[in-house]
Amino acid sequence: MREKNSANNKKNTDEVICITNEILKSVKILLGQVELIKAQIYEGNNNVNLNDLYANGVYHRFQAFTEDGYIGTPPNNREWRTLESLIRRHFPQYYRLITLENRFTRDQLRLCMLICLSFPSYAIQKVMDVDTKRMSRLKTQINQKLFNDKRASTLEEYLKPYIDKG
Repeated sequence: MREKNSANNKKNTDEVICITNEILKSVKILLGQVELIKAQIYEGNNNVNLNDLYANGVYHRFQAFTEDGYIGTPPNNREWRTLESLIRRHFPQYYRLITLENRFTRDQLRLCMLICLSFPSYAIQKVMDVDTKRMSRLKTQINQKLFNDKRASTLEEYLKPYIDKG
């Protein structure tokens, strides 16, 4: 009986060792992938997978708010901060441009974040609760601060290379 228990224990130990080795291999692979992603972000490589950005609940909350017939409250300050955090993580160079290198008002910063996520003008107006005239004025102010251009119409064109870089 002892020999049978001893054999079973050895078999169980061997299985645990085998499973542990497989887990260690998986962890090493994942760590390598994390390092690759860190390097891509650091280098401003836009090949970083943005699926987690677009799958994020806050992103969908902003999208849903712009849909016709949506009944609910506008995004709150916490959701705006979460969105800002997502932009900072996925578009670091763009984020530096709109925050560290320039002093924007809250509305100017929010407009830049929504432009970064390719929200159309009508959606931006709805999320920010601004009319066409106010949005045009915000775009003009941002464009003038960043690119010394007083036209609202060229802002997205000027920002696109920064968004594409990450």
